[in-house]
Amino acid sequence: MFSVVVKKAALKEIKKETKETKRRIFKSLEKLENPFSVPYEKLRGEENVYRIRVGDFRVIYYVDKDKNEAVVFRIRRRGRAYEGL
Repeated sequence: MFSVVVKKAALKEIKKETKETKRRIFKSLEKLENPFSVPYEKLRGEENVYRIRVGDFRVIYYVDKDKNEAVVFRIRRRGRAYEGL
């Protein structure tokens, strides 16, 4: 079982979204306690960085196996999710 850590910057990016959208995102974040059980994709060119889809949003996270953590560092709409990676 992994602990899920959500960076402050990731939370800030969804602050203006509707309650329903936030609910769906947080529900998917709970599933990251086992980060390899959800339908995920590994990001090319990155080590231990993955993404899951939640509607039009992409939740991008990395897995730290030493600390047993899944660290969510970006939650953005599909069009801007990969900028600056």
